[in-house]
Amino acid sequence: MVWLLLNTLVFTSACSRKAEAPAASVAPAKHEHHAPHGGTPVVLGDEVYHLELVLDPVEGKLQAFVLDGEMENFVRSATPAFEVIATVAGEKRILMFTAVADPATGEKVGDTSLFEATADWLKTIKEFDAVLTSIEIRGGAFSGVVFNFPKGNDHDEPPGASGESHADSGEHKKAHKPHPSPRGGTLVQIGKHQFNIDLVLDSAAGKLQGFVVGPHAKGVTDVVRSSMASFEVIATVDGAKKSLVFRPVAVAATGEKPGDSSLFEAHADWLKTTQEFDGVFARLEIGGASFEDVAFKFPREREAE
Repeated sequence: MVWLLLNTLVFTSACSRKAEAPAASVAPAKHEHHAPHGGTPVVLGDEVYHLELVLDPVEGKLQAFVLDGEMENFVRSATPAFEVIATVAGEKRILMFTAVADPATGEKVGDTSLFEATADWLKTIKEFDAVLTSIEIRGGAFSGVVFNFPKGNDHDEPPGASGESHADSGEHKKAHKPHPSPRGGTLVQIGKHQFNIDLVLDSAAGKLQGFVVGPHAKGVTDVVRSSMASFEVIATVDGAKKSLVFRPVAVAATGEKPGDSSLFEAHADWLKTTQEFDGVFARLEIGGASFEDVAFKFPREREAE
């Protein structure tokens, strides 16, 4: 009897230790979202919303579904249209997405989650880089969203100069806080904190100056000379596209001249009355690096200190 009691106690103790042993650590599953239509997900903001892009090459149609941050629910938007500027073989092509009504769900223009763009080149081109110039969803505005089709933009490599290396630890990095303009203008960051374009408007003269400056914009003398013969900004004003061509300006005080200048100017009569627009630098060549489709809003809203 004593022998049986001892064996019972040993067995019970062993079972107790086994039950109390900590569970093996399991690596947390990667947080993933799945596009409901099997399309290309494009993140808006800090995963506030998504666009799902679905291509129909037969019809030359690209659909854009507005979805929530988890890509589980459709989100209706009041915007009637939005624009994507695609780069195909070095050429800029505009895709205008317009709102689509759906009687089955009660969605209509001004209250829909579906937008469509059509173009003949979509029947043959299956991949391109693009920038979403601006879209408003439930009071929130998202502009300058760079992505690739069909890869999307849900990855750790931030867009920047072509050929630029983006090796990192794989962690999401905190966005660099923009520096203030030393001239009281709008400072547009170019590349991965490499340069800035300081835009200063003279509405009386219908002139917009673009100063090429360093990454920290330390002052009016922190400028970077460029050999660019010109560069273009595609501005959206009241839904219309307007081209601003910036040309180099000589600066006698510093010896700068076209082909070796940090100052560029564009002139247009509409600049005398329009002081706010969405813009895209089509292409810039600074310091031996190329930058494309850099989107911005003019003027940039001041950030709280």
